[in-house]
Amino acid sequence: MASRLDIANAALIHLGSFPLEFATPADAAAFGDRGVADPEDIGQQRIAAIYPQVRNTFLNAHPWSWLSETHVPQAAPWPMDGEVGAPAPALREMWPHRYRLTYPWVGSVRAVWIMGQEHRPDQFEWAIEGGFFLSRKEISLIKDQRQTSEESWPQLAVTAMTLALAAQLVMPVLYDQEAERSYMRKAELALNDAMRVDAQSQPSASVQHFELLEGRFSGTFGSRADRYRA
Repeated sequence: MASRLDIANAALIHLGSFPLEFATPADAAAFGDRGVADPEDIGQQRIAAIYPQVRNTFLNAHPWSWLSETHVPQAAPWPMDGEVGAPAPALREMWPHRYRLTYPWVGSVRAVWIMGQEHRPDQFEWAIEGGFFLSRKEISLIKDQRQTSEESWPQLAVTAMTLALAAQLVMPVLYDQEAERSYMRKAELALNDAMRVDAQSQPSASVQHFELLEGRFSGTFGSRADRYRA
């Protein structure tokens, strides 16, 4: 599938602009992998600045099935009193359990399983703050979005991302408000198509009930039967 550089160049070509050029293949690889841009190349600098924002917005727009991951969270105990970053005692008392999010800037938490909790926790049982997952209870599993390279994205996602990037590049490249509105519409339609197909590809899943594990899905509540729905 398309790489990050492929998507950036496709967005530029959509706008009638030239694709990015690099002095060496190593420079191209560094730009594609880490966004390392030539400080004298305005085009590279522009893409390097805009691309991460568009990417994170796109990935957060929908609970993409190809990003979902259920995993044991990594514990990140609070710093002790006197250490750098030590919280106020009231905060530590409210949220005694702290975990590190896999990729805090992309992917809201979709489901949480709490150890030793017979019923679902209420909406105040957990929170996300500063890249960490905070909880009053010990967490067993978290379902959120993982980080993947663009090469693993499905084609509809690549198309939507390309048009979203093009929409953000219209004014810096073309200075054309009408073209900007046109590409915003195209990007919205492509995103809707990608979300619709992805939602249809996720059949209802049966989740086995464990006495010590309960799920909380996106802050919603329901009957006891809801526990068995993913």
